[in-house]
Amino acid sequence: MIDVEISNVVYEYEDGTTLYEIAKDFGDYYENDIILAVCNGKLCELSKVLIDNCKVSFIKSYWYGML
Repeated sequence: MIDVEISNVVYEYEDGTTLYEIAKDFGDYYENDIILAVCNGKLCELSKVLIDNCKVSFIKSYWYGML
């Protein structure tokens, strides 16, 4: 198990969990789609596999519609 800190709360996930799988757990908390993550201060694609404890935040898409 690894500890993943998101918004100052620690969650436990299995070793080998991808950021995509974690993003699915938190998708309902965001108005827009999660498209990237910041893991321990580094920009990461959601396909990144986590094997160590880390701190994660998500980057969302924004749609402004037609101008």
